[in-house]
Amino acid sequence: MIGEQIIAANDSVIYLRKGKLLMRSDAALWLLYDAAWYFKWIIILLIIPGYFRNLIYDFIAKRRYHWFGRYENCAVPSKENLHLFLP
Repeated sequence: MIGEQIIAANDSVIYLRKGKLLMRSDAALWLLYDAAWYFKWIIILLIIPGYFRNLIYDFIAKRRYHWFGRYENCAVPSKENLHLFLP
């Protein structure tokens, strides 16, 4: 399981990790770090001051729907891909 709890907001992600509430770039970095072994390197980005990381986070957050699109509904997996999802 990834951390303790993830709360999706319209403009940010809030991550409760080991009793500490993380927001914006801190939440994104720690989520990736906790998600899989191949994201462990991401922790070095914490040396960048939070103010600058959050500027980059906000820049991406404001443009993500323009870049990747927005869907009204979640995709329903096909029978071929159903095994990739938890029951």
